[in-house]
Amino acid sequence: TALQDIASGKIHKCFIEMSACIGSCIGGPVMEKYHHTETITDYLTIANYAGKKDFEVSQPQSTELRKQFEYIDSLIKNNSSKIHKFILRPRFIISANDTQTLKPLVKLYKSGLCLGSGYQESSYISAVDYADIILDIADYICNNARSKETHVLNVGYEEPLSIRQLFEVFGKIYGKKRTLFIPISGRLLKCLKKIKSKKWKGLLTKIELVAFSHSFQVHNIKKYIQKNRVEKMADEVIYQLLTHRL
Repeated sequence: TALQDIASGKIHKCFIEMSACIGSCIGGPVMEKYHHTETITDYLTIANYAGKKDFEVSQPQSTELRKQFEYIDSLIKNNSSKIHKFILRPRFIISANDTQTLKPLVKLYKSGLCLGSGYQESSYISAVDYADIILDIADYICNNARSKETHVLNVGYEEPLSIRQLFEVFGKIYGKKRTLFIPISGRLLKCLKKIKSKKWKGLLTKIELVAFSHSFQVHNIKKYIQKNRVEKMADEVIYQLLTHRL
C-alpha cells in the first residue's frame, strides 16, 4: 500500500496530502450540517468549479519544505513535566454517514435477531460533538497554560443507551419489528476465544461489541468543556442523525 511504501522509504521527492475524512474536507463532520449523502454531487460540484487545468501557484524554495519530525511518544516522555496530557476515550463515535456503528446496528435491527439480553448499554457521541469537545479542551489548555495537567477522560453522552432503547429509535424510522434477543454469558465468550482463527477472532470482536455493555461515567470531562456537549440524550441525537435533522 501507499503507507507501506512511505514507511519503507520507497517514495522520494513527493508532497503527500493525507485526509482522515472520505473525500477530504468535503466529507468531514462539520459538513454534515449542510449536506447528507450527496457524495457524487459534491465531488462533481468541486470538479466542475476547479476545471481541468492546474492553478498557477508560486512555488516555495525546497529548503522551506523541509521539516524534522520527532516521535510523539519521545516528545511526551522528554517533556512530561512541561505539557498538558489529555487522553480522550470515546466508545462509539457516530455520524449521519456512519458505516462503522449505526449502519451495522440498523442492519442487525432489520434482521430481527440480536445477541445479548437487550439491556446491555453503550456510550455514544456524535462526530460533531466530539470535535467540539476537542476544541473546548484546546481552549482550556490555552487558558491554563501555567498549570500542567494529566487526565484520562471518558467521552460520551451522559446517559448511555441500551440496545432495546436503540431499537425503539430504529422502529420509529424503519418501522417496528420483533426482535429475538439471545443472551450470551461472559463465560461462553471466554471459551469461544480459545478458538484459533483470524476470521473467528474478528467475529468474536463484533459479538463482544454488541452483546455486552460498553458504557462509562463521563462526569469528569465536564470541568473542561461546555457541559451541554455531553448532556444531550443519545436516542434523540441518533434519531436526528438518521433522519438528517442534524
